Amino acid sequence: MEEDYSNSEKTDLIASEITTSDARTLYNRFSNAIINENLNKLFDCLAPTLTVWYAKANIQREQAIADWESEYASKWSVVSDEINDLSAGDRTGEFIYFKNYIIRSKTKPDDERTYEISGYFVVDFNGQIIEMKDLETNRLQNK
Repeated sequence: MEEDYSNSEKTDLIASEITTSDARTLYNRFSNAIINENLNKLFDCLAPTLTVWYAKANIQREQAIADWESEYASKWSVVSDEINDLSAGDRTGEFIYFKNYIIRSKTKPDDERTYEISGYFVVDFNGQIIEMKDLETNRLQNK
């Protein structure tokens, strides 16, 4: 899955054809949108309705982004979001990740936090994320 697929090309994809490499490319696009707080690119990465979005279910993409913007992005900047390991899950289009995640407070620049996070995301037939959930989060001691 290339970054510049047209809508018709994305529609032709089916989840079973999404490779781990494709999923990594999609996740990197998602991650870059979060790091750069680019709502348009984030919008492009997510399906219109997310069946699972962290602690929520069946949430509209617009609401998920608005919630992220008001509850998270207003307080924290994502410094780094790097997948260390990504593998296919049991379901079609499902991918299991293990990543390192670093955030910094927007009000207290010295407050930087590092986490190891494992979870999963599911890619739909349009090549967009339809589910995403962190399953385990471990805060690491900052140096």
